[in-house]
Amino acid sequence: MLSYEVSRHGELCFITDKNCCISDFIAGEMEFIIYQTRKKIEKTLYRFTGKILKVFNHTLNVIYMKKLAIVAFFLLSASYGYSQINVRVRSTGNTKEVDVKTSGKPASGKEKETGSTSSSGETKSSPATNTDKPVVKPTSDTAAKPAASGSFDESYKGPAKVQLKAFWRSLEKLRSASSTPSDLNNAERMLKQVKENDPSYDVSALEKEVAGYRDNANKESKAKSDAAAKANDEKNYFKDVWAKMINVYSTASDIQPGVYGETYLNRVKEINLAEYMERRKTVTDAGPNSYPTLIDNMLADYDSYVKRADRLKWNVTEVMTKSRNESNPQSKTAMLKQAKYECEAVLIMSPGNT
Repeated sequence: MLSYEVSRHGELCFITDKNCCISDFIAGEMEFIIYQTRKKIEKTLYRFTGKILKVFNHTLNVIYMKKLAIVAFFLLSASYGYSQINVRVRSTGNTKEVDVKTSGKPASGKEKETGSTSSSGETKSSPATNTDKPVVKPTSDTAAKPAASGSFDESYKGPAKVQLKAFWRSLEKLRSASSTPSDLNNAERMLKQVKENDPSYDVSALEKEVAGYRDNANKESKAKSDAAAKANDEKNYFKDVWAKMINVYSTASDIQPGVYGETYLNRVKEINLAEYMERRKTVTDAGPNSYPTLIDNMLADYDSYVKRADRLKWNVTEVMTKSRNESNPQSKTAMLKQAKYECEAVLIMSPGNT
């Protein structure tokens, strides 16, 4: 007979009897082969099933971690106003962790923390070293306000609301055709107070527009100043010429004592009639009592004055007659020069006088 038993090591041991036949031995061998084959199949199935379960378990873990990361992302996004969030899934052995790193300024103002969530549901927090540039939250809701377009924004509730509204009233007047210098001064003053009360308010475009009005006002002021200076210079010039004309002309028949010959010629030259004629061309609105008009009247009456005063008789003819009786040649020459200077002066003032 052929029999078998299982050893303590899990092996199948056969016990043979010397009286057993060949058929019994073959039957035992077949039974042993079938037993070993079944064990191998069971072992293979166990290993394959374990791998399938392991892959399935890994897939479930990945799906779970992704869902957990998404939930953590939305939760942190809602709690951090100006934060940057980085989410990373990290595998450590048979466990997986989610690292959530944030940078920036939290909305609650608390210190930033880095959250680490494991697959078991625990969340670990540790201080995070932030190397990014922090995002500064504006102190008010005015940092991105529009520039000088439109009108005052009624939604603005900042600390400079009163001053800003007053500024816009002045600016609207400046944009109209009936603005005054005080409107520009008020706009500049209110804009300065807006900057002081709400430093975060963007006033660059407002300042640019007001600066344009200030430039135009300065140009207009300079133009008026230049025109006034020119008019004043013109007035002083003609006044000076008029005063010099009085020294060489009279509405009567007066001849100032001692003013003849060379002295009279020097006074005529001081008038500079050539310059006067050129500058007189630029004056088109001279009134009846203006200096240019008074000078023109003097020049028009000069020939008559020479005749009324007998200037040529007393200062030319008379002098030449006296020189004939002068025995001193030097004195005679001097007398004739004085007559010559008188004639030159009259010809300058009246070129057509013969």
